[in-house]
Amino acid sequence: MPGPETRALPSGATELLGRWRARGAALPDGVLAFTLTAMAFVPGLVDNGVVVGELPQRPLDAVGLALVLGQCLPLVVRRLRPLACLAAVALCFAAVQLFAYPSTFAGVGVIVALYSAGAHQSRFRLPTVAAMTVGYLLLALALNARGSSERVVD
Repeated sequence: MPGPETRALPSGATELLGRWRARGAALPDGVLAFTLTAMAFVPGLVDNGVVVGELPQRPLDAVGLALVLGQCLPLVVRRLRPLACLAAVALCFAAVQLFAYPSTFAGVGVIVALYSAGAHQSRFRLPTVAAMTVGYLLLALALNARGSSERVVD
């Protein structure tokens, strides 16, 4: 029986939505990861990223490219392994900020990973929150030590 969100859809769309949901988490999460990766390199969106440290930017090199991809590609497992996804994306996000690589749209991946961990992580929720809070504090302290124009409390 269709749910309330599919009652207003035409029958073909309802069938398509049912097939999409039957695929499991891997296909939709893969599409999300691929789309975010592609958007990270679209000329109009490249500069629309998440910036924390306000450090002088350095050019994107091979390491920076790997870190940009590391903010997007782990989202493939965001529902199956939300903690691993969050850890990988958060580490790459922190490295991009610390090494002053240009902030790209891939930085949105950390927001998606945070949401996914909150929505899909069933065990170790409190330690995850504590670890992410401590990690963000350490990032703020490290950015301050590198000469960021923002203060730690900001």
